[in-house]
Amino acid sequence: MKSKTSLKMLGAAIALAVGSVQAAPIIVAGNFVQLKVNDFGTIGQSGTKPALVYDPSGTGTFDPNTDYVAPGDPFEAFGFRSTQTGLLGNDNSAGNSFSGAVSDLSGGTFDNHLRWVGGNASVSITHDFFYDDDDERVNIRTVLTALSDLTGVQFARAVDPDPD
Repeated sequence: MKSKTSLKMLGAAIALAVGSVQAAPIIVAGNFVQLKVNDFGTIGQSGTKPALVYDPSGTGTFDPNTDYVAPGDPFEAFGFRSTQTGLLGNDNSAGNSFSGAVSDLSGGTFDNHLRWVGGNASVSITHDFFYDDDDERVNIRTVLTALSDLTGVQFARAVDPDPD
């Protein structure tokens, strides 16, 4: 049942993304962490603030000048490779292989929870970004579902931070 729901969500996400302008990213914030996820399934967007900001005082006072991912050249990205597809990937500014959409599930299981669902004809990808208000880190859970026979599958996520 869960896989049917995921496929329906994937279809809806692709239908929304194809031929349309990217939707606005979603921002969530706890006491220590402020996070923005975009419709590419990555943190931040095109070097604009905020992307990922940490407040060591835990008061939810986020200084955009201490952003870990924006501005400038820093990026956050993920990559997928299989024998059948070759190297594909998304980053937070351009060159994206997968269509998708982000939604806000905050207030359910976690205080702050963003879910990106996307993919292509070969693979469905779901990223859950989640943390509670008092957490000092963001958890990312990724689920890959093959939609065709794939071999040699590899997946990676990377960040080039700007930790001023």
